[in-house]
Amino acid sequence: LREILKPGGTQARTGAASLPAPFSKTAGESIPLRIERRSTAPQTHRVSFAYGDIVKAELARRSDAKGTRVERGVVRLGPGEVGELDRPGVWLRGTVNRFDFDDWLAFSRAREGEGGFAFAGADVKVGELDFFGRRFSKLGLAMTPQAGATQLAFAGRDIEGTATWRGEGRGRLSARLKKL
Repeated sequence: LREILKPGGTQARTGAASLPAPFSKTAGESIPLRIERRSTAPQTHRVSFAYGDIVKAELARRSDAKGTRVERGVVRLGPGEVGELDRPGVWLRGTVNRFDFDDWLAFSRAREGEGGFAFAGADVKVGELDFFGRRFSKLGLAMTPQAGATQLAFAGRDIEGTATWRGEGRGRLSARLKKL
């Protein structure tokens, strides 16, 4: 990672990326990778990240005696500009051709306790989504936190409706679907 932080970025060529889709790559593929960190004021800095046209991110971070935290951020999936960091928290936006929720769930559970941050919300379009063994096509997903839960709205060819996720304990998902 230290070598990647050189100005101008680098090409992600060495080895395969064993992350779930859409971030996986074979050893022979070359995907441009850029990571920049710049100070914006004392104790604050901005991190910019780009992995080809697959994902781009801008994060505003603040450091103090308690540590470093992300105050505002945008993660953009697919081509296009990241946009302004106009709301608190980290927001996910954009379009992705394929996303396998099941693989990402397994990936995240294998790394529990390694730190991170929660998304404040999302507005994403997905060409194909694999979710608990079922495939959904041409799906729009909006996600926002509300009163200790996460509200989800689905609009697509295979599913339409709303759901609420409560993460306490083993977690609980309740949904009202017009179409499944």
